[in-house]
Amino acid sequence: MQLIAVLLAFSIERVKRLSPGWHFSGYLQRWLRLSKQQDWLEKLYENPIGAVVVVLLPAIVISLVVAILDSGLVTLIISVLALLLAVACAPARSAYRDYLHAAHRDDAAALNQAATTIHQAAGLPDDHTETGPALAWLHYRHYAAVLIAYVVLGIFGALAYASLRTMQNLQTHAKDGAKSEPETVDADLDDSNDDTGDRDDDIIDAAPWQKIMFWVDWAPVRITSAGFLLVGHFSNALPVWLGSFSKPHQPAQQVFLKVAVAAEDTQPIENDANPQPGKTQEPLRLVALMKRNLLLLIVVLALLTLAGWFY
Repeated sequence: MQLIAVLLAFSIERVKRLSPGWHFSGYLQRWLRLSKQQDWLEKLYENPIGAVVVVLLPAIVISLVVAILDSGLVTLIISVLALLLAVACAPARSAYRDYLHAAHRDDAAALNQAATTIHQAAGLPDDHTETGPALAWLHYRHYAAVLIAYVVLGIFGALAYASLRTMQNLQTHAKDGAKSEPETVDADLDDSNDDTGDRDDDIIDAAPWQKIMFWVDWAPVRITSAGFLLVGHFSNALPVWLGSFSKPHQPAQQVFLKVAVAAEDTQPIENDANPQPGKTQEPLRLVALMKRNLLLLIVVLALLTLAGWFY
C-alpha cells in the first residue's frame, strides 16, 4: 500500500503541473489563523510544546480518522493526497526552469530572481547565494525527507514533516523580513483588516522551529546522504559521510550538502537548451544526483515491501 501510494503521488507530481491549491503552506497558514481565533487553542501557543501540538493537530486528526475508518481504499487515497500536498513545490520547479532559460539568455536579472525564489523555497536565508546546493536541499526537503517520514510514520509522518518544514521556512524568512513562504498563495493571510503581522509573528515565534527541524532531520539526512555513496562517487563521499557521525551537532543542511558535493559527478552534462554550461553545470549535476538518489530510495522501499517489512 505504501509503495503504491508513493509511486502514484510522485508520478502525478512529476507529470502534472499542480495548481496553487496543492501548496501545503497555504492550508497550514489558514489553520494557524483559525487556531488563533479559538481561545483554547490560542492558549497553547504560550509554550513551545503546545505550539507544536497545534501545528501538528491537523496531521494527528487526519491520521486518526483514517485509522478509525480502517479502509484500504480510503487509506490509499488519503495517502496519495497527503504525499502530493507534502511534496508539491511548483514555484520552485518553475523557478528552476526560469533559471536555466535565464542562463541561456545570459539575463543576469532573471537569473538572480529565479535563484532567490529557489533559495526561499528551500528555506534558506536570503544571503545564501549558491543555487546548486539550494536545489539539492530543496529536493531533499520535498522528496526524500517526505518519503522517509511517510515510510516510518505513514500519513501522519508526511503531513507532520511538511508542517514543521513550513514553520521553519516561515521563521527563517520572517527574520529576513519576508512574511510568507514563496510557495504560499493565500490571499486571506494578507487581510489588512486586522493585525495579521503581529498575530503571525506570535505563531512563528511560539517555538524554536529551527532547533526542532535539526532533530527531525538528523537521521533522515544521514540516511538520504548514504544513498549518495551508491549513486555518486563512493570513495569521495564515504569519508565525508562517516565524518558526519563524529559531529552530531553539525547542521543537517551542512551534512547533506557536504556529502552531496563530495559524491557529485564531475563530468559535464550536455544540455541542448543551455549552451553555456559554466553557469548551470553544478545545479544540473546536483539535481541529477538527487534524482538518482530518490530512485534508489524508492527501489529500497520496493525491496523492503517485497520482503514483507512494509505493506
